[in-house]
Amino acid sequence: MIKSRLLQTCCFIKVLLLSLPIVTASSQVYSQEKLDSDSKELYESMLAGGALKTCSSFSQSNCKVKNFSNEIKKEILYELNDISLNRLDLFIQTTNNSLSKNLLKPIYEKLQKLDKYQAVNKNTLFDILEENKLYQRVNTLPDSAYYALLDHLELKQITPKGERKKEIANVLQSNSEAAIQIYQRFVEQVTLRAKSQNTTPHILVVTASSRDAFEVVDFYTSVFSSLNIKTTWLPINPSLSHAIELSNLDSAICEKIDKIHNQYNLFDRERLYPELYQQQVSYCKEPELLEELINSAQGIFINGGDQSKTLNSITTSTYEFHGFWKRVLHKVSQKELIVGGTSAGAAVQAGKSFNRVAIPMISNGISKNAIERGAFAALAPSIRCTSNNCDEAILADDLTYMPSGGANTFTVGTVDTHFSERDREGRLIVLALSQRTRLAVGVDETTAMFYSKNNDVINLEVVGENGVFMIDGQNSMLKMTNVEGNITKQYAGYAHYLPNGVEAALNLNTNNWSLSNNIQMITKRKTLNQLDDGIWRNSTRKYCGTSEPIAWEIDSNQYLVSPNKDTQFFIDANRKYCGYLYLPFLVQ
Repeated sequence: MIKSRLLQTCCFIKVLLLSLPIVTASSQVYSQEKLDSDSKELYESMLAGGALKTCSSFSQSNCKVKNFSNEIKKEILYELNDISLNRLDLFIQTTNNSLSKNLLKPIYEKLQKLDKYQAVNKNTLFDILEENKLYQRVNTLPDSAYYALLDHLELKQITPKGERKKEIANVLQSNSEAAIQIYQRFVEQVTLRAKSQNTTPHILVVTASSRDAFEVVDFYTSVFSSLNIKTTWLPINPSLSHAIELSNLDSAICEKIDKIHNQYNLFDRERLYPELYQQQVSYCKEPELLEELINSAQGIFINGGDQSKTLNSITTSTYEFHGFWKRVLHKVSQKELIVGGTSAGAAVQAGKSFNRVAIPMISNGISKNAIERGAFAALAPSIRCTSNNCDEAILADDLTYMPSGGANTFTVGTVDTHFSERDREGRLIVLALSQRTRLAVGVDETTAMFYSKNNDVINLEVVGENGVFMIDGQNSMLKMTNVEGNITKQYAGYAHYLPNGVEAALNLNTNNWSLSNNIQMITKRKTLNQLDDGIWRNSTRKYCGTSEPIAWEIDSNQYLVSPNKDTQFFIDANRKYCGYLYLPFLVQ
């Protein structure tokens, strides 16, 4: 029934596509000689789609061997005793946030009457709250009060020698060979630059995508240290960005940076991470040291979490880049440094503008809401929003974006992540077509795309477990129809999908592709094995090479792809992946 109804739109999509800007649809497979000569391409950025399943003391299920000692931090723990409650009481007494004060005081009073606990994980802590009829009250707290409560209850874990326990990662012990490959490929790019500069390879890790940038420093520094690379934390987060901007007005602001942390729902970090806290204070006092640190590095890696937090860490209140990030962009342009990131660390790398058209940075949403409600140039709702709305206008699952763009290392477009697995094609199409974005890419999980731009040609390489989805928002079409007062939006254009192992070049002027020769072009249908998730991805895998329309429905939204004479399908030598170029689509 669904397929029959959707196929009725085939004629419509053909008519609609005829209305699109003329696209020269051609591609070529380049020779092995060219492939070899390009194999050491110095890429400018690496965009990983998330789910880099890395062996660590926090994620031992990702490890081949689980041999972490008791002196290593294995999880975040909380204490519910007189010591932690005194910390919480002091915060309640001294905070200037009257809402947090009023909401936390009755919770504190009830916690005082409970049994005391020395060290429990978060699940156990919430079980205790549930048993004592406090869970609902805590879970509905606004972010400022919620995180103040948890942060003050957190246990400082120390070794028998009195040292702070640290999470430890070991990339080479990870179960995921694709994750290892991605990390190693990034390190290779860093090492190539260090060799040409006759220096020791050095990677800076940015943890600003996390609410608590301090918490994940140990993980990310040990990720690259485990690959024998000098690794240093670049101690930026929204608090430091704000403090640097205010330091011209208040020279003592850096000594009070904990108060600024509180404004960003981060509390009591000096107690838990004293040496990291002091590092940030030092860089706040002398922000020029950030540029010196950047000058010493050949790679920067940005963590996952919330891309808006990283963007706020590298820009001022007027969305101008701080001096240290301008230095990053200069080094990237000179091929002296590569910026990589996973999940939010990839999404934040969206450009600023291309051919005078602003590039949006995606920040939230699911495909259903995007198709039905459109895209909102607004701050993303809190990750704790689960009900109807968060601020009376933006729903928890609405598509939001930053119109000023991102970190500007993927200079031609927008980046989305966790892509096929979460059926995000709809939301990326809505954003790209509504904003006329030159190129929008969606990177699958445990997959990375390496990118560089030389004049009008971009060079891409896909590494990992899956592939990268792409659409051209400027050579696509958004049409609105009004039937008896009901407005329906129809999004049509051309999609591309480059799977693992493919190296490609795209001429932005002609829209011509060149592909590496480790693929086989096909003209007849070949059915590939279905994956666990990704409805669009599985549909094209099932009908790879078909000349017939393919239709499906997700959450009552209709999707149709209709191959034409310009569509090109290809598979890899092992028949594992289905790739394509110029595949017409219609989403409504």
